[in-house]
Amino acid sequence: MDNYQLSERDICTKFITPAIQQAGWRQDQFYEEVKLTDGRVVVRGTLAARVGNPQSKGGPKRADYVLYARRGLPIAVVEAKQACFSVGHGMQQALAYAEMKYDVTLIMFDEEGKVIPRPDASEWEQERVRETVKRLKLNEHVALAEARRKIWQKVDGLIADYTAAKIRYGDGANPAAKTKMNQARARIRELVDPTAELSSVARWCLRLRYNQRNPQGVQSNQ
Repeated sequence: MDNYQLSERDICTKFITPAIQQAGWRQDQFYEEVKLTDGRVVVRGTLAARVGNPQSKGGPKRADYVLYARRGLPIAVVEAKQACFSVGHGMQQALAYAEMKYDVTLIMFDEEGKVIPRPDASEWEQERVRETVKRLKLNEHVALAEARRKIWQKVDGLIADYTAAKIRYGDGANPAAKTKMNQARARIRELVDPTAELSSVARWCLRLRYNQRNPQGVQSNQ
């Protein structure tokens, strides 16, 4: 059968589970279909019901895989997607799931698309991230790292375009520069939108460049 015709569950059984096991993870170190949240409770009048369909808005959230360093210590979420989707398609969903319960918030990305520890993390947290990156081989997927690098470069270029146009705009007497500013700003917003592919990389690029230009400023994760 053509891999593009395989369901998400088939992808898990045929490719992802064997890959996890071949990477050295024992069966008791990873679990599939892990429930992260219950469905949202909907109240109508005196009746209340919980949304039970995972595909519905407000439905329960489940991670395809959760990997554990030891019992009670989850360190990674793996999100499966059908072969017809791009490499980074499930990245934002996996990050969102991980942020619910796990320490994905300790990672960031550098200009080369590599996963690295956040600079403000403690020494122990940074070591934990490095060990996770090593064990999960997070930086060994060349195509994904290249995709991240391209997103970083794209945002970096847009920031440079915006900054240059802002200088040309000066006191407001250059309409063309203002148009360029608005275009760059709109494109950056598209790239950092949580629904955009690899938006977490775009947000880290924006945050880093902001902090470099405003060392005393504070930039939120959003």
